[in-house]
Amino acid sequence: MKLSALLAGAAAIAMSSTAMAQDSQAVDVESFSRVDAGGGYRVVVTPGDTHTVRLEGDGDDFSKVEIDVRRDGLYLDQQSRLFGRNRGLDVTVYVTMPTLNEVDFGRGVRAEVDGFESSTLEVDVSTGASVSMSGSCGELDISGSTGAMFDGRNLECEIVDVSTSTGAAARVHATQSMDASASLGGDVVVYGSPRSHDSSSSMGGSIRFNGNG
Repeated sequence: MKLSALLAGAAAIAMSSTAMAQDSQAVDVESFSRVDAGGGYRVVVTPGDTHTVRLEGDGDDFSKVEIDVRRDGLYLDQQSRLFGRNRGLDVTVYVTMPTLNEVDFGRGVRAEVDGFESSTLEVDVSTGASVSMSGSCGELDISGSTGAMFDGRNLECEIVDVSTSTGAAARVHATQSMDASASLGGDVVVYGSPRSHDSSSSMGGSIRFNGNG
């Protein structure tokens, strides 16, 4: 009886481990300095000596993520369904690159960008994307729209130009100067106590300053 119970327990653990195992697939790519991604999956971008792209998750979903490099940009997109809404994918796309100049995230993608030191950085988030970034930059230009969420409290930049609209929210960290605008329910919270700042809000937009950080 005890032996049977032990064997049954071991089999259950083995089956659980197999179920938890993730598929992985490396993708050959050319060099790029920009990332554009949209769809129901997760993206993690970190610094690296080379340009790499790796998919992890459910291997059956890998073919539903379209990957292309053109005009110095890495483009990630989810294949559209003929009828109905796209479902969320069990996929995380891991990206490494030596330098980062621009990101464009939209259509519900969940993105994490960590550890870059950029002189200038352009960020566009839209259509329900959820994005967090950490690192540093000299100048940050960020635009948020249509319910997107941007958390850049740990992205310390000297000069920040931020605009939000149509329900988007942005958290930014400026150390020297900041220019912010919010409209149509857009929300901006500024961290870092910049020495100079200019702000304008309209039609339900909100701009707040938080000295922490």
